[in-house]
Order: sequence, then structure tokens, then C-alpha cells
Amino acid sequence: MRKTANILTVAVFVGVIVFLSAAFLIIEDKTFSEQENRNLQTLPELNADTLFDGTYSKKINSYFADQFPFRDAFVGLKGFSEYALFKGENNGVLLGKDGFIAVRSFAVYDGRGFTEPTDYYSEKVLDAEFATVKKLQEKLDAQGKKFAFVAPPRTIDVASSKFRFPSENSEKLQNYIRDGLKDVNYIDILPILKEKLDGGEYVYYKTDHHFTSLGAYYTYCAVMKQFGLEKDIVPLENFEQELVSDSFYGTTWSKSGFKFVSPDSIYYFHCKDADENEFTTTRYMSETNKTSFTGFYDRSFLDSKDKYSSFLGGNSYKTTVVKTGGEGQGQRPKLLLVKDSFGLSLAPFLALHFDLELMNVSDMPSVSKIAEANGFDYVLVVYNTENLISSKYLAFIS
Repeated sequence: MRKTANILTVAVFVGVIVFLSAAFLIIEDKTFSEQENRNLQTLPELNADTLFDGTYSKKINSYFADQFPFRDAFVGLKGFSEYALFKGENNGVLLGKDGFIAVRSFAVYDGRGFTEPTDYYSEKVLDAEFATVKKLQEKLDAQGKKFAFVAPPRTIDVASSKFRFPSENSEKLQNYIRDGLKDVNYIDILPILKEKLDGGEYVYYKTDHHFTSLGAYYTYCAVMKQFGLEKDIVPLENFEQELVSDSFYGTTWSKSGFKFVSPDSIYYFHCKDADENEFTTTRYMSETNKTSFTGFYDRSFLDSKDKYSSFLGGNSYKTTVVKTGGEGQGQRPKLLLVKDSFGLSLAPFLALHFDLELMNVSDMPSVSKIAEANGFDYVLVVYNTENLISSKYLAFIS
């Protein structure tokens, strides 16, 4: 009996290995994971250079991990098992109260390259970015243009009350940012959003790293105040909120493996005093390749996992939002919005007052030169806290 059990155990074990090996060979490699919203590692090229510098070994490990058969199912199974063991964390993602999940640590750019995920940051890199922002403001002041800088917080910063995780490192980082930007027009939205979230308002997605449309609204109010335009702020009650999706799973959910977490809802805010048909959004893939649509939203993305890209149609090389009908067309002030993806959901509110041009921080050669050459009246930089510590682009935009 014991011998039979041993044989059966070995047979099952070998059978699973054979089945997975055959599936690995048969199933065609995927280049993109919709679940994780990222490109997957394909079979790397083997040559002397990649072999001896270690590149090949890193990529081949990533290849086997990314192309593992039924990977999404196994990731979900691991997430559930971690939850069942009361660990409350999987793949570096924390499981908190009220359905919130948050990345606990981030890869940091230290001036030479990227570190493994950590709770800390490089003061040297941040100091260089702060110096660039200060230099940019000085150049724009000399041109007579108004400038402001926003660094949207991470979920672990704004929703710290939802997690049983020490907040000391988060607070230290935010205080370092405040101190480093004290001499520029820095808009600190963390206290505002944190108070709103702790009060029960839906200002940050629970499964994604972005603020919601309501969080973007409060950020818009802070920006308008910084520009001295508080009298022009559209009151919250002057917006109709349209629920366009109740099945949004964001990037944090994709990373976590917590497949049982409930989805988020996405709302569009429609100003009752403005006709969105009078606005045109144009996305530029290059200077000669562009597409346009009416209003601020590309609803085709609501049928995909990347529903957040329905705001302005997602990131592109350049995006313009201009009033092309009704009163005020061609006469409104111009705002250059230098941004990461947080700027997408903020733009529809700003477009009520400005003709906008949006460009990615990573694509900017010189903000001050572009602002001067194209006659912008206002410049707003929106670059979230995670990007501040994990990229190098901001240090070169002045």
C-alpha cells in the first residue's frame, strides 16, 4: 500500500512537470499582459556580449517567469494563499482596510541605476531635481509666466490610515520634498487628499496608484488657488458625476495577486455650465501622426483593462485640448501641462479655463524654451512622488 502511494505521488509530480513543460513549448509567447498592463519579456538573443555582461541571464530568468503557463492563475493562487495565512502582503503589495491595496516599496534611482525595491530614497537625486525645478521657475519668472509644481502622493502616503504598516519613512520622504521645494511654487496636496480620504471621500483608487476624478478635482482647486484664480473655480455641485465603469482594476491590483479584491469605479465629471462638444482633444503620436476626438474622454478604453486611459485617450507624445466652439475660442489663456499619467484626469478640469498642451516629463528637452516659443501664459508640472524617487527625467527639464 505504501509503495503504491509513493508511486502515485511520483507519477503525479512527474505528470505535472511534463504537462507544464509541454504547455510551455506549445503555448505561444505573449508580448503584453493585459492583466498587469505591461510588456512581457520575450526570448532574449544569446550572443557573447549579453552572455558575459550578465544581461542574458537576467532576461532569460524574466522570460521563464513571464511566459510560465497559466501564470495569471498561479499569481492569483499565491495571493489567496498569502491572504489565507494572514500575511496581508504579496509581491510587495499590502492588503489594507476597506479594500485598499498599496505598493509598500519602490525601485529607486540612485544616480547610477535602479535599486531593488526599498523604503528609502536618494537625497542626491532629489536634490538635483529640486535644483532643476527652482531653475525652471526662475526662467519662467523672467519670462513673466506663472508656474506651479505638484507631486501627487503615493497610495501608501495618502491612505496610510488603511494599512498596518509604519509610516515613518513615508513621512520622512514627504517632509524632505516639502523642504526641498520650499523656495518654489510647490502645491502640497497630500494634507488635502489625506483629510478627504480619512473622511470617507473617494479621492484615490483602491486598486490603482492614481487619484480618482474627485481627487483630481481637489488638486485642480489647489492649482487654481496657486495661480491666483480661486474666484474662477467651478464649485463641486456644478458638476454632474457620471459612473462610466464599476469594474476598473488598476496596476496595483495587477501586481498584487489579490484577485479577490473588489474593483474600483471610474467617474467622469461634466461641468453643467460647459458644453464638452465645444472642446477638441488631439493626440500626437508624432508631429505628423495625430488623431482627434470631441470632448475630454475616449470611451473606447472603457472596454479594455486600461480604463484609466479613457482620460484624454491616455499618454502620448503630445496632447492638446482646445476650445473649438462657442464663446472664448482662440482668446483663452494657454497652459503648458508637463506631466506624467496623473495629469490625464486633471486636464478636463483645467480645460474649462485654459487651452492646454500636455507633454510628458520624459519627452521634454526644455520647458522654459517651449513655453517662451509657444506663448504659454501658465506652466504646471505634475510629477508624482513615485516618479520623483524612481526616475531621472525631472533633472533635465529646465
